[in-house]
This record gives sequence, structure tokens and C-alpha cells, in this order.
Amino acid sequence: MKNRKLVLSLTTFFIIVLGFVVLSCKSRQSQTEQPHLTISLNSWIGWAPLYLAQEKGIFKKDGVSVDLTRIEDTGARKATMIAGKVDGYATSLDNFQLDSTEGVPGKIVMLFDESYGADGIVAKNSIRNVSDLKGKSVAFQPGLPSHFLLLQVLQDGGLTYKDIKPVDMDADKAGPAFIAGTLDAAVTWEPWLTKASQSGHGHILVSTREKPGVIVDALAFRNDVLSAKKQGVLAIVQAWFDALQYWKEHPQESEAIMAKSYSLSVQDFQSQVSGVKFLDRTENLQMLGTTGKPGAAYTTFDTAGRFWKLTGVIQHDPTASKDHIDPSFVESAK
Repeated sequence: MKNRKLVLSLTTFFIIVLGFVVLSCKSRQSQTEQPHLTISLNSWIGWAPLYLAQEKGIFKKDGVSVDLTRIEDTGARKATMIAGKVDGYATSLDNFQLDSTEGVPGKIVMLFDESYGADGIVAKNSIRNVSDLKGKSVAFQPGLPSHFLLLQVLQDGGLTYKDIKPVDMDADKAGPAFIAGTLDAAVTWEPWLTKASQSGHGHILVSTREKPGVIVDALAFRNDVLSAKKQGVLAIVQAWFDALQYWKEHPQESEAIMAKSYSLSVQDFQSQVSGVKFLDRTENLQMLGTTGKPGAAYTTFDTAGRFWKLTGVIQHDPTASKDHIDPSFVESAK
């Protein structure tokens, strides 16, 4: 009888142990089966919540493993997308319009943020209105958001690209050049907008605070990735919204993490993000629209294509927004 009880006890023990082993294996298997995706991005502050999602394990919680790869050069980032060396990248609507026309095979699945004062045009004190830019030297970087912003501002002010004297210059160099007095105006970003306006050499003629919805940053993935790793892409979209919520609930901790990711003090980080409006799911749906009902982002994308063609940035017809924007991932997120 004792032997029988012993056998039963041992059997029960081994069944329990076996159960734990099976559960452990399933757990490990589940973790290893998480889709892995690589996203390239530059040092723009608008991607900051991605680092928060990485640091706090939000990506993994939502079911995806993510590598965030810094590539500063715009051309190199485009090349890695075309070559399939990364799965997706952080870009802007106007820049992705250009890249898609030049061979990047992908679609925008989500909007990160919109510049809301972080970009703008500084001008000499004698230039009081956009119309005063006629015949003046204006620095900007062709084919990039600063160029797109300038073209939009000129159009709204009744001028064309031919009315100014364009100066090809990186946005981070345009600010210092303007302060040095070598330019009439420059399209740049913070902290150069503030520095230029405080230098005594000029003022902020217009910023994205007055032109919301022009410079909008987005997340785009290659078409083959959207087919093969659909759940992983959805998990990243969900993680962005979850990271924004975590930031809202834990502001001090979140800003310390994000500031560190950019080697900034918390104060400097807060100053830089003050000109950025981060977009949650509701705001994404407002700007992207829904399947079959395109929002304002489509107009921005197509307007960029028209500008790039008119100014000679591209020689062939631009791509269409309907072929390169997919709001279904935002719709499926919570």
C-alpha cells in the first residue's frame, strides 16, 4: 500500500514537473517566435518615444522585437530601404514622396508627429512679410522638409520658387550662416530658430506653428515586410501609442530616458520637444483618415510630389498617395 502511494506521489510529482517544463518551453518558444524588425532613423527628436518603447520593454510586451538603427545620411537611409537591409524607416511625408518616386518600395503605416514650431524661416529684420522674400537669398536643403516648407510658404504668400535666390545649404548650417550675416533668410530648425532671432540679425518670419500639417513625420515599411510580418508592424504601431500613454502617465521617468537616448539634459530635451506635436491614435486617424476615406496626410503627400516635379527635384511623375499610405494598421490598433 505504501509503495502504491509512493508511486502515485512520484507520478503526480513528475506530471507537475513535466507541466512546468512544457509551459516553460512554450513561453520560450513564444518569445523566440516574436517577429524581429529593424527600423532606421536619424537623430530627429520626434522619434524619441521609440527609445522609450525600447527601454521600457513596450515593444516586446506588444509582441515584437525591434532594432533602432541610427543612419544620419538621407541618401544612405533610402539606399538601405531599397536594398532591403532594413525593414522600415522613420521619415517625413514629403521625403517619402520623393523616395517612393525614386524606388523605395513601401508604404506609410503611421504618423509619428508634426512639427509645431520646431522648423521655420528666419529673415533679416527688413523682411517683414513673405512677399518681401522676392529677390532675396534664401538657404535651404533641396528635396528635404526645409525645401518643402519653403515651397509651401512661398505659395501661400503669392510667390514662386523663381522669385527667390535659392542657396543650397544644410538646415543645421543655414542657421549659423544667417547669424553670420551672409544670407537674407534661411530655412532651419531649433535651436537655430531661437538663436537666430535672439542674435539681433533677424527674426522668425514664419514657423510650422503657423503652418501645421506641412512637416509631418511618418513610419514606412517595405512592401515585402508588410506582407510577411504584418503582425510585427501592427505591434510597432501599437507600441508607439502605448509609449505616448506611458509618457503621459510617467513624464519625469520618460523624459529622463528619452533625453539620455539623445545625449541631452532633460531641460534641453524638453526645450526641443516643445516644438513637436506627437500624434496618438485619434490624431493619426484624423490625419490619415480611414480605409477608403483619405485624410489630410494624402493631400500633403501629393502636394509634395507636385512641388518636387515643378522645381525639378524629380524629372518624372511623382507617385500617388493612394499607393503609398495604408491606414489599416492604425485602424487595427487600440
